[in-house]
Amino acid sequence: MTYDVIVVGLGGVGSAAAAALARRGQRVLGLDRYPAVHDQGASAGESRIVRKAYFEGAGYVPLLHRAYELWDELGLLTRTGALFLGAETSRVLGGTLATARQWDLPYEMLDAAEVSRRFPAFTPPAGTAGLLEQDAGWVSPEAAVGAQLDRAARAGADLRHGEPVTAWAETAAGVRVTTDSGTYDAGALVVAPGRWAEELLPGLPVPLRVEPRTVRFYDPTAPEQFAPGRFPVWIWERADGTSPYGFPLLGSGVKAAIHHSTVR
Repeated sequence: MTYDVIVVGLGGVGSAAAAALARRGQRVLGLDRYPAVHDQGASAGESRIVRKAYFEGAGYVPLLHRAYELWDELGLLTRTGALFLGAETSRVLGGTLATARQWDLPYEMLDAAEVSRRFPAFTPPAGTAGLLEQDAGWVSPEAAVGAQLDRAARAGADLRHGEPVTAWAETAAGVRVTTDSGTYDAGALVVAPGRWAEELLPGLPVPLRVEPRTVRFYDPTAPEQFAPGRFPVWIWERADGTSPYGFPLLGSGVKAAIHHSTVR
């Protein structure tokens, strides 16, 4: 059978692409080397932060406006607010503030004392500022992948898990994809393999460095301070450039990890 589109990788990106294409009437084949909603890629775990005021770049915001519409359509976004902490010249706080101002996103600026008053679990030192983005929150990546795969299947997508892609090549009609089980032809190819990108895209002129992320969960001594209605998701850039982040008290505990660091 010839497909309109083949999607390689059915994690957070690939599952959403397969669902969107199938719902537009495309004949979609989805391929993944692992079972559905597996724990071997980036789209695993209990929670991921969702926010609009990206300090990584204001250019994300138009995409995020649309993403929020789609999250609300799926009913998967829990809005807790997001608190960005650091010096006003830091990348996290300064970049978030610049993006919020450029796109007229609602936010509040808090000094260290106000942060502690509003959110007693935080005790930032004097000189630390906070930006509260009220519309931010979190999504379960595994629930999102499962929901998108269900949408894709209901729209007619042919989803095949446990079938690794070994090669692909351009053809006169589009693309040919080879797996452990066979060969498939399509008019177009979506490649969303996460950390396996270098295997499927050799010579990709984009630097790709795969890093593990250690995530920890804590049992708080004052759980009421970390309840989702009282405690936001957060990112805090410290003076040494390390930026830990975390979540309210969910099923596994209070989650905290490192978003980025100047020290390996």
